[in-house]
Amino acid sequence: MIKQKTVLMAEISDIYHDAGVQKEADSFIDAGYNVMVFGFRDVINCSDEKYNFRLITKPVLARKFRSFRKLDIMFLIFYYNLLIVFTKADYYHSHNTLFLSGMWIASRLFKSKLIYDSHEVQWELNKIAKKLEEYFIHEVDRIINVSEGRAKVQAERFSLDINRIAVISNYPRIIS
Repeated sequence: MIKQKTVLMAEISDIYHDAGVQKEADSFIDAGYNVMVFGFRDVINCSDEKYNFRLITKPVLARKFRSFRKLDIMFLIFYYNLLIVFTKADYYHSHNTLFLSGMWIASRLFKSKLIYDSHEVQWELNKIAKKLEEYFIHEVDRIINVSEGRAKVQAERFSLDINRIAVISNYPRIIS
């Protein structure tokens, strides 16, 4: 019996409202992978029964508590990175820079592959995201980007071989 390979994904957005991450996790499931998704949620109680993949989520404070919410998010990012380091997977798939450190450590510990899904332009978000991306983009095994144009800009910006970047569009194709 062949052991099913595991993909661990992490995303900072509310997983229950992030159709892109859900669609990607379902695609991995359809391809025969076991999938775990770490993420946040805006509500206290959510049902995970409708998903084919394992969800590990923690609630984030409401937006009306802006200062405490930022502290809560920072704590949860640290918590998830620590949890990721001790979770064995065959592939670590980061949707943003904030989980790259934990996934990089885990991928080295467990001799796994690290995939950076850089669909957003992280270097424009803030200084922390920019610095994390500048460092870890050279440490990942594979990079995913949304378009040829963005991939080209990313390759030039970080002095990367364009062949390290896989272009996977996240919009429907128009059939004529």
